[in-house]
Amino acid sequence: MNDTEKISVIIVDDNPSAIEGVKLLLSTYNKFKVIATFNNGEELLNYNNIHICNIILMDIEMPVMGGIEAAKRISFLYPDTKMIAITMYQHRLYLRDILSAGFHGFVNKGRMAEDLNDTINKVNSNKRHYPKDLNI
Repeated sequence: MNDTEKISVIIVDDNPSAIEGVKLLLSTYNKFKVIATFNNGEELLNYNNIHICNIILMDIEMPVMGGIEAAKRISFLYPDTKMIAITMYQHRLYLRDILSAGFHGFVNKGRMAEDLNDTINKVNSNKRHYPKDLNI
């Protein structure tokens, strides 16, 4: 699979170790290409090539601009962009916020290794994806 056939991903998280962990996890598959990483939503919104990515993986809680606010703006500016929230929270209150912000799915940080590949594939195929064990 060449780079033009791979699913292009942007990672947004204020924790450099989390970014590196996601990059490492994605590298274990031969179908993802990380095209950019950012430390908060404001940095992401200043990026001129959001429109070329397939998926944005974004933390919810970040300084400067969190994932919910950034997702609302991206949904308005780039309505075809697919976003997946990365969060430690698994409660219906957060699900409502995530859905209303424009995310297409989310992955719990504690289950990244088990769920990230499937979540990206489903969201990239225009499906919504939420954890099976969601506390709703």
